[in-house]
Amino acid sequence: MKPVVAKNQISKRDEILINRIRKRIKWDTRVSNSDVVIQAKKGEVTLTGSFDKQYRREAAVDLVSSTQGVLKFVDKSRVVPEYFRESLELEKLITKKIQLMQLPKGEWIEVSVKNGVVEFDGLVSMPRIKGFASRIAWELSGVQDCVNRIKVQREPSEIDMSMPSPNVIHYKTQIPDSIAM
Repeated sequence: MKPVVAKNQISKRDEILINRIRKRIKWDTRVSNSDVVIQAKKGEVTLTGSFDKQYRREAAVDLVSSTQGVLKFVDKSRVVPEYFRESLELEKLITKKIQLMQLPKGEWIEVSVKNGVVEFDGLVSMPRIKGFASRIAWELSGVQDCVNRIKVQREPSEIDMSMPSPNVIHYKTQIPDSIAM
């Protein structure tokens, strides 16, 4: 006897397929999971969402349609020139992603958005964290500009390793004299 599945439930196979697609989107800077809705039923995947640029839409279509396990693909996404997101919505999305970064103690990033212009203020210890904040903003549709005023307090090589942080793992490597120059 087959198990009864409610209409709004998805099969395990379709759930795995959706997660596989979302993971591919996560690593592509042209598209954001916040811009799309992905549905799957028996390997048939439907993509819906709005994009501000055609290249973003094409990237999403390519990522979804070329994912292993997609048997049939239906594209219901659209390009809306001058796609507009409310400042509050953008701020919430960006703040949520920044919070997932789990910054070490003493480091902070503040986000504000007005008319599609994202502004970052803060203090971090690594330049790549500053760059990552900008990337988070630019991957969302509706962002018109990004002003990054995050200050890098010191280079990673100057970080005091004697003060352990609960969110950071420190590695110490000793180089043998035969290799050191």
